[in-house]
Amino acid sequence: MAAQCEENDKLHKPAIERAFEKILSDKRVTVWHLGLFSALMYCYSRDGSEDTVSITRRELMHLAHFHSLSTYHNCMKELVRFGYIHYLPSYNPLRGSMVYFKGNNQPL
Repeated sequence: MAAQCEENDKLHKPAIERAFEKILSDKRVTVWHLGLFSALMYCYSRDGSEDTVSITRRELMHLAHFHSLSTYHNCMKELVRFGYIHYLPSYNPLRGSMVYFKGNNQPL
């Protein structure tokens, strides 16, 4: 019975809440990862898209309070490697890069 209730809770929790629960329990994640992930989630919820968000490095660095390009790039690469996001850079300053959120091997 308890397992069934727990499964129902998982189905009814918002995707953002599930994502934060997962990343907060990961020992590899630092405060810098959390800052960048929070900025990504803010853009995701603001834009209201289903599973992707279009971002620019400048906006994310501002939102996450990053001042170093190397910190930004390292954290972005590690979030990809840790399996939290899929990142498709555009290399075009007029078009944003795309980020897909992963939750249980599925986009959020």
